[in-house]
Amino acid sequence: MRKTPEEMAIAARKKTLRTIVRLKHSIEADYELNGLLADMEEGHALELQTGGLIQMDQDLLDKVVKKVADDED
Repeated sequence: MRKTPEEMAIAARKKTLRTIVRLKHSIEADYELNGLLADMEEGHALELQTGGLIQMDQDLLDKVVKKVADDED
């Protein structure tokens, strides 16, 4: 069934609003990640210089994935 011009107009406004909110949060995340990634890379470089290497904790990652998956149900 076709939507009316009015229904299409409100759908377009909703899509625009969703896009703006997602963009706002994406930009905020970019600023947060800018510092976090720089800190992580500095720490990684320091570990390599001292003969070590920081490994990701697989158990922690599994717990995060499980929590996210469980929260979405």
